[in-house]
Amino acid sequence: VTDPSGKPVVGGRSRRGDNLYYAVARLNTDGALDSAFGQKGKMIFPMGVADDVVGNHAMDPKGRILIATFLSASGVNRTAEIRRLNADGSLDVTFGTQGVATTSLRSLRGRAVPIAVSPYLTLIGGFRFGTSSNDFGVQRFWSW
Repeated sequence: VTDPSGKPVVGGRSRRGDNLYYAVARLNTDGALDSAFGQKGKMIFPMGVADDVVGNHAMDPKGRILIATFLSASGVNRTAEIRRLNADGSLDVTFGTQGVATTSLRSLRGRAVPIAVSPYLTLIGGFRFGTSSNDFGVQRFWSW
């Protein structure tokens, strides 16, 4: 995604042993890390064990970054987690609980991604699958 000033914001997953992390970085137009963002141009969030997966990230019109991830406590039960960062890369503690909002995907494996972002609303769409049925759903997060 690109922030309101035209700088690219990239994100992805990294692994150290069985532990996963999600990193977000903002780049200057020359491709170098933007040192005014986060910690020396990037923010890294621990996700947990190797069964956790990354969804996606998006930007709202105010330049805040939303990160969707999926956490698995037992290898089956999944939780969709949304983190919101301020334009400077810091965690937006006015969103959810100290910057993080979560919702259960019940006892089925699934995936979710941000599908619509506005100044006040974020929609997370995704699917879950089981041994006998598949479902699609949308979760709404208000983001004043």
